[in-house]
Amino acid sequence: MKRLLLGLTLTLLGSSLASAAEVRRQAFTAQFGAFTSRGEVTLPAGVPGPLPTVLLIHGSTPMDKDATVAFGDQVRSQIFRQLADTLSAQGFAVIRYDKRFAGDAAQYAGATLQDFVADARTALQAARQVPGVDPARVFLYGWSEGSGVAAQLALSESGVQGLIVQGPVARSYAQTLAGQFSRVTLPYLRAYAPSVTVGVAELLEAYAGSGGANAKGGLFFFWDPTSTPTQPVLRRQMDVNGDGRLDLDQEAAPFVNAAYANPLLLGSYAPGKALPGLTELAPRLKVPVLILQGEQDANIPVNDARELDAALARAGHTDHTLQVYPGLGHSLGAASRVIDDDFRPMQVRPLNDLTSWLTAHLR
Repeated sequence: MKRLLLGLTLTLLGSSLASAAEVRRQAFTAQFGAFTSRGEVTLPAGVPGPLPTVLLIHGSTPMDKDATVAFGDQVRSQIFRQLADTLSAQGFAVIRYDKRFAGDAAQYAGATLQDFVADARTALQAARQVPGVDPARVFLYGWSEGSGVAAQLALSESGVQGLIVQGPVARSYAQTLAGQFSRVTLPYLRAYAPSVTVGVAELLEAYAGSGGANAKGGLFFFWDPTSTPTQPVLRRQMDVNGDGRLDLDQEAAPFVNAAYANPLLLGSYAPGKALPGLTELAPRLKVPVLILQGEQDANIPVNDARELDAALARAGHTDHTLQVYPGLGHSLGAASRVIDDDFRPMQVRPLNDLTSWLTAHLR
C-alpha cells in the first residue's frame, strides 16, 4: 500500500481554497431520462488543455452539482464546489452535475443505483466534449453511495487513470444502513433515555440537541405514521409491551434491524437490486485507488474503509492508498465524535492529500 508524504503536502493548497477567481467555468447539460441535468466543468484560467479531469459522483439524496447539504435555509456545506475550485486551481478540469431529480425527493425515490451509473456515464460523455477536457485522462471520485457508482465506471470506461472513494460503501448497503442506527443513533439517544427508554418528551429533546444529521436522522423510526409535528405519536408497532415508552435495546433495536432486513423498505438498496459493496469488487479493480476516510464518519465506520484497503491487498492490488483523518466526518469536515458528524465543509488536509495523489498518478 502506498503512503503519501503528508509532511511535504500540507502547505500545497495554502491559498487555493479561495481561488475561485483563478478558475473558469463551462456549463453543459446531460439528459438523464426525462431529467435534464445542469452540469459544469471548471478549468484553470489561462491554462491550455487538454487537461487531466476529475468526475465527481454524489452520495445519496437528490443533490445538486455542488453537493449542497442544507438544513432549512442554512447551507451546511458544498464540498463538490470546494473540490472543483481547489482542484481546478491546481491544474485539473473537474466535472460535476446535478443528480437525477435533484431537489425533487418524490421523483428521486423511484431512481435506482443502476440509473445513477448510467447518469454518471452520460455526464462524463457530455463533459468530454468540453474544450480543455482530456477524455483519455480521467479520474473518478465517488462519495459514499457514489463510491459504488464510480467503481462500476472504473470497471467499464476507457481512459480511467484512478479511482478515489470518500467514505466508501465497502459492505452491502443494507448492512451499512443498519450499522448507522446501532452505531450512531442509539448511542446518541442514550443520553436522553432514563432507564434505557424514551417517550415523546425525550425524543423531542433529542431532536433539539446537539447531535449531527445522522444521529438525528434515525429518530424517524420512533414516530408512528400518524404522527404530526403538533401531535407526535410513538410508533405503535415498536411499543411491543404497550407501556407508552420505547426500550432502546428490547424494542427499538429489534424493530430497526427487522426493518432493514425488509427489501420493501430498502428499495434500490435491497439485495439483488443494489450495487456490490467495494470489498466484493476489490479483486476486479485494476486502476490506482485512493480511499479518504474520516475517523468520526457517522455514515461509514472507519473499519469498513480499512477492510476495503485490506481486500485490495488480498487481491494483489499494488497501488492503493488509505488516508484516515482523526477529527473528520463523512464530508471530511470537522467532527469531534460520530454523533457530532454534521456535513461540515471539507478541511484542507484531505484536499492537499487528494491533490498530491492525483499529481503523482498523472500519465
